[in-house]
Amino acid sequence: MDISPDGRTALSGGFLFEEFVDVMTLWDLESGEAIRQFEGHTSMVWDVAYSPDGKTALSGSWDASLILWDLASGEIIHQLLGHTDAVRALVISPDGRTAVSGSKDGTLILWDLTSGEALRRYHAHIGKVNSVDFSPDGQTVLSGADDGVMIEWRIDDTLEELTAWMQTNRYLAELTCSERARYGVEPLCEE
Repeated sequence: MDISPDGRTALSGGFLFEEFVDVMTLWDLESGEAIRQFEGHTSMVWDVAYSPDGKTALSGSWDASLILWDLASGEIIHQLLGHTDAVRALVISPDGRTAVSGSKDGTLILWDLTSGEALRRYHAHIGKVNSVDFSPDGQTVLSGADDGVMIEWRIDDTLEELTAWMQTNRYLAELTCSERARYGVEPLCEE
């Protein structure tokens, strides 16, 4: 479930038991009435999120897909495919340009919402990913999974930025002379 940026509407995911239809529903919070149902997934909708401008929304499903929706028209903008198991968590970046999804397959995917393409895939969790969230500046994502671990991921736009961050923040142990010789790391020690 998610509440719109203006606080007037909400989204929920699920399925209509009587009709066996998997839907995302848009609700009017003042009246409590359903405004529209979005059908497009082939299994239960597990997570939903509004874009920061409130014009689009993202849904993730047990069918291993995500759908980016135009909320005014009800049309599908993109179907995002890349996970191999149920999408259990998703979040749209603060600037609305990207999203991250977490899956039962243990991976996270960074998506470009303009093109619908996967930008990066992150592997580290053992077990299903249950939650993801962007930092307020949109530079990192925090994920939590059944393995009991939370991981902070760098979400930089370029390889150069990622490399610079790694060089600044990674600790590299000094190699011994025997390790330098074993792995062929220059300069080799003089004996």
